[in-house]
Amino acid sequence: MNKIARKIKLSGTVSVEASKSILNRVLIIAGFLDSELKIMNTSSCDDIKTMIRNVKKLEIEVRKKNNFYQI
Repeated sequence: MNKIARKIKLSGTVSVEASKSILNRVLIIAGFLDSELKIMNTSSCDDIKTMIRNVKKLEIEVRKKNNFYQI
């Protein structure tokens, strides 16, 4: 089976419900992006803090700003 991959540039805003499960997935996906991602209105529960620590171990830069994370 041949696979065709196209590289395209996406931009915009996506709003999802406040869910630590969704935020954990977004943090993982952000590690595969070529550009920065801003995540606003985040939870600061232990699960999210743990995921951020683990993402940083993968040498993905995560910066906490006023009310958002920049990855």
